[in-house]
Amino acid sequence: MTIMTEQARNLILEHCRENDLPMTEVDLDRPLVDLDLDSLDRLEIIQMLEREFQVKADKQEVMALETLNGFVSYFAALTR
Repeated sequence: MTIMTEQARNLILEHCRENDLPMTEVDLDRPLVDLDLDSLDRLEIIQMLEREFQVKADKQEVMALETLNGFVSYFAALTR
C-alpha cells in the first residue's frame, strides 16, 4: 500500500468516525452504498482529499465512482 493510499484510507476512516458512521475499518473495494455513505458524505470526503493532496477534482467524475478505492485511485492519478 502506498503512502498516499494509507493517508487517504486514514482520512476516510476518520471522517466516518467523526460522523458516527458504523465503520471500524475501511474496505476500499466495498460499494459506497453498502458503507452508508450518502452524497453529502461523499462530497465531504472529496473536499477533504482535495485539501489534503492540494488538488482539484472533477466532483461529478468522483461522485460517479462506486468504491472508495475508486476515490483513492482518482486522487492518486491527480497527484502524479
